[in-house]
Amino acid sequence: MIKMTITPVQVKETRTLLGRSLSKIADAAKLTLANVSRFEQDAFHPGDHTATWIEDSIREALETARVAFVARNGAGAGVRLRK
Repeated sequence: MIKMTITPVQVKETRTLLGRSLSKIADAAKLTLANVSRFEQDAFHPGDHTATWIEDSIREALETARVAFVARNGAGAGVRLRK
């Protein structure tokens, strides 16, 4: 399975869609609130291995919460709830 990269905007959209706070996402991803906040603010440098690990943790937690990430296409990246 190919791992899709998620964007800070997708994480913000997901929090809105699910009605969850940063702290709830951090708890579900087993991350600190500061790390999730930094990811949402796009405050990591490209190629930062910590950012990749944080992204993976966030994505897994949100996919467990029935979120499907939509890849970038002509309309841009997005999120939706799975059935």
